[in-house]
Amino acid sequence: MSEKEVPKEEVLKDFRSGVVKLEEAVKGLSEEQLDLSLEPGKWSIRQVVHHLVDDCDGVSYEIKKALVLGDARISIEGHPGNEAWSATLDFNERKIDSSLGLIKAHRQYLADLLNHFSDAWDRTLTILDADGKEMQKVTIEDVVKMVSDHMFGHIAKIEEIKEKHGV
Repeated sequence: MSEKEVPKEEVLKDFRSGVVKLEEAVKGLSEEQLDLSLEPGKWSIRQVVHHLVDDCDGVSYEIKKALVLGDARISIEGHPGNEAWSATLDFNERKIDSSLGLIKAHRQYLADLLNHFSDAWDRTLTILDADGKEMQKVTIEDVVKMVSDHMFGHIAKIEEIKEKHGV
């Protein structure tokens, strides 16, 4: 957790505003422009969007688990890695409209859920390695901040791609 305390309302505002910024970053891009990347072999704008959506999809379940259990145990076992995930789920070909709709719904749903529970921020997620050994314990607040930062980082990458290609 950061040393400077940020009000819950500000954390949730950032969390929700990421979707608006993502939509703005891809608004008006053609299918061809969505396939632009910084260099060959790097993720395209389209792939980044799908990655962000799947990230939020997974985090949504884990946050709900923590709300129900008080401390959810999360194992990283079984995740094939971002490249295999992206290839298998065809991030490089699929349209992004439904993905943008899903992430928008997830962010609003989670913000509403977290606003509903006064002690939500203090509930924890214990992250386990593939052998079941505890790696880290984080609060829901930490997770919300992390996924917000993650999205803003990728939005900056999308803007960098657009700038490189004069879009």
